Amino acid sequence: GSCWHQCCPGRNNACWAPGARRARCYCDSYCERTGDCCEDYHAACRHAAVGCAVGPWGPWSGCSSPCGVG
Repeated sequence: GSCWHQCCPGRNNACWAPGARRARCYCDSYCERTGDCCEDYHAACRHAAVGCAVGPWGPWSGCSSPCGVG
């Protein structure tokens, strides 16, 4: 299965792809606990942290994700 189309935070049973032998594999971060992640989960969903600088507080912005926790 492939997570290229979606990666979901937390536990989300709707966040899956067709896997091997017609079984579902998951693209939510909970799949690491249950061991049923899609083959490309780590490459598609678990990007390494990038160095950043924290700036002053500003006004609220739009959501970073259209569903789930943004």
